Amino acid sequence: LKQRLVWSLRETVSDPEDFAEMLCSQMSLPESFKAKIALEIRAQVGAYPRYAPRPKQIGLQGPDHAEMLVPIDIDLVVGGVAVQDRLLWDLSNPDNDPGATARVLCADLALSEGAEAQIEHTITLAVAKARKAL
Repeated sequence: LKQRLVWSLRETVSDPEDFAEMLCSQMSLPESFKAKIALEIRAQVGAYPRYAPRPKQIGLQGPDHAEMLVPIDIDLVVGGVAVQDRLLWDLSNPDNDPGATARVLCADLALSEGAEAQIEHTITLAVAKARKAL
């Protein structure tokens, strides 16, 4: 197998093992290729030790372990009530929880549990999009 790809040195959402699994699945390659592909990615990217891929993390941390704040916009209509809000989400904090944030927001605004699920979903999607954009 000879394949060229560009690996983002800043990738923190996925790791070489995940990529190898996806590639093998898409190309119907034997299971034994997974470890070899992941090892090859790690070896080549390892030439840049500062950026060498690490195992996936629940939270992300910048080079200096600084906050990685991204704006999350909430713009929903729930039960005829318009819910609009903007919050800053720290991608580097593994303790941040979309469900807990949605519960607090709904409690503060006296919204229904149905709103809680929609807000949690909105936050989860926005966080995933922000991580992917890194």
